[in-house]
Amino acid sequence: SLDPKVKTPWNPRVFWPLAFLAGFGAAGILAGLNYRRLGNPELTWLTIGVSLSAFVAVIVVLTFIGDVATTDFTFVIVVNAGPAWLLQRLQGPLYKEWTEDHPSADNAGWAIPVVIGAGFLAVTAALIFSPVLLGDDLTEAEKHFNRGLDFELEGQAQDAFAEYSAAILLD
Repeated sequence: SLDPKVKTPWNPRVFWPLAFLAGFGAAGILAGLNYRRLGNPELTWLTIGVSLSAFVAVIVVLTFIGDVATTDFTFVIVVNAGPAWLLQRLQGPLYKEWTEDHPSADNAGWAIPVVIGAGFLAVTAALIFSPVLLGDDLTEAEKHFNRGLDFELEGQAQDAFAEYSAAILLD
């Protein structure tokens, strides 16, 4: 019989639906917690830290890419599939070994993955909708400056110069 102090790990296949439904950050947190259940607690905080850092990095990059990336379903799949695949590949052999050593163990519950996923969905929704809820607080000068940056990045120097000039006049 299984020691009651030993918690059954989650099957690493659960990282896929969690990554697609709530984001790879949520899957990374679950993977970190799973390392403890798999007998590798030294990898718990490393996995959680790397996953959260990568999640924050993606959010920062998305702010520079713009709205197209956040609404492009292919982009969302690619961004979440890579980490889910990696996490499953890293934990798959450990999980297989654990299940062979504990053949009578029950399946791990869904409560923790659901709570982690719901939390990540709430954070992601807050990040996406906060500009809409808070309104546009940019001054007219800042708006012209931002349009100037956009034109500059598109190689439209004259339009960029005109927007920068308007920003200077308004500031």
